[in-house]
Amino acid sequence: MASDGVDVAKMLKILTDSFDYVARLAGLEQDAGSHHAIAAVAVAVLALMLMQLCGSQKNGKDMSDIDEPMSPVCQDFRLCPPEVEPLRFRQDQLPMLDREVCRIYAVDHDKPPLGTGMKPSSGSFRPPKDVTSSLLQLRAACAEFDQGCAAGKWRSHEPLDDLFLSRHLIAADFDIARAAKLVQGYSSWRRELRGGVPPSLAWLKLGIACLPFEDVMGRPVILARARYFDAALPAEQFKTFYRGIVDAVIAHLLLKRTGELSETNPLEQYVLVLDVMGASRRNFAMSGVKVMVGESNTNYPDRLAQIFVLGVNMMVQGLWSMVSPMVHPRTRNKVTMANSNQTPALMRKLIGRPELLPPEYGGTGPELPAPEDARSLEDQAGRLAADAWRTLGATRFLEMSQLAGQIRAAWSDRGNFKLWIKSRGETSACVRSVPECVAFLLRLERGLQPGSPRFRDRPGCCSGGDWLGGCLSERAGGRSEERDVEQLALSATRSPQDLERRLSEICSDDSGSLQKAVIDFVTGQKEKDY
Repeated sequence: MASDGVDVAKMLKILTDSFDYVARLAGLEQDAGSHHAIAAVAVAVLALMLMQLCGSQKNGKDMSDIDEPMSPVCQDFRLCPPEVEPLRFRQDQLPMLDREVCRIYAVDHDKPPLGTGMKPSSGSFRPPKDVTSSLLQLRAACAEFDQGCAAGKWRSHEPLDDLFLSRHLIAADFDIARAAKLVQGYSSWRRELRGGVPPSLAWLKLGIACLPFEDVMGRPVILARARYFDAALPAEQFKTFYRGIVDAVIAHLLLKRTGELSETNPLEQYVLVLDVMGASRRNFAMSGVKVMVGESNTNYPDRLAQIFVLGVNMMVQGLWSMVSPMVHPRTRNKVTMANSNQTPALMRKLIGRPELLPPEYGGTGPELPAPEDARSLEDQAGRLAADAWRTLGATRFLEMSQLAGQIRAAWSDRGNFKLWIKSRGETSACVRSVPECVAFLLRLERGLQPGSPRFRDRPGCCSGGDWLGGCLSERAGGRSEERDVEQLALSATRSPQDLERRLSEICSDDSGSLQKAVIDFVTGQKEKDY
């Protein structure tokens, strides 16, 4: 059977094989729903692959425009403000949490205001173990990971409280040992990052996804426009971008906490709206699926509540109707597909406030600008992300990234450099002597101990922590421990061009404390310990 030259049977086989692949990748079993959220993401992205059937026009941005570092490790971006406390429920409060966990495990979306509350609940998808007793067991198993809470050490990430543990129980299908392992991995991962992943200029310029509003259930909505995604985007870079937008979701949810269990969004989840209108084969990459599966499985388990795929054509809907019976019902219940005619009504129901919705989604709000037309942080990232980043001081990373590409150096007089930021003009230059510059570069290096998690496994970073040596060693060979770091620092100060280039390289390889140290040094700010 064919339509417009398309072999539908062949496409159906590709789709089912792809589902098979994603299921294996996510650790899914045919009758298990422990990772239904991850599979739902894969379903949506695979729907994008089928948009090849719509046409072959080319879309997406030129990846050669992206020159930001792939995966900065040390961020020093704290997701949790000081006033937010962990949500731990007393014994008499646990039945309420128990009910909500059971509802979310069953993927029951009938709760008002999105649903009617009239649909009879299905007993088919009950948690395999008692929720309350499982939560108490997981609390005990994770006590050692949570010991820093009293001292506020967890402020760099979300608290490991009952909401956090409940999501991990669902993701692990109530396997306590597996859930505890996920929690331990998360805690270690955040320690290495030293917090969350801050906003990225490169990501904002692409305009792939934003966080503009919540739905009627109080769940933040990630709006992803597939036509702006380019398959040529490196997977590692996409991973950093993906982490950044989900961390913006987490920051927003933490900032709006009231100290009570939310009536409508009890486990602090989000919704993904994937707009595939205007997308083509250039906008699909299996590497993107791998990233979302891996990240959702490991670092953000059961954060995703629902996924809506907008702008699918009749053939995609037909294929989905054929394939969906083969998908686990809990996964199937998370996914909603809508064609262009159905999109306005669906989005109005989902968001509930037409003044927030752009006209293309059936609302009366302002148009959603194309990436090249975005003029503000709200245009680029969405209001929720912009507000959260400003509140937590994360916009400094954007400001530093802009400044880092503008470092300039020149001779002031014999033995001294003058350093400045191009946009501020040479009249703002700070004078630094050669010995002062050498000492500064060496201090950065000495601040990195061997095996430091801040830079381990970073591209261009050796296991011994000699990161600066790696940055400055274009002419140096051999193992990092054999490099003469002092000589490298001296060679970086032979001329203004060398110093300018080396300082820019350091900034381009880091978006955390080292970048701030360089900007402070160039602008004459008081030095701190780095």
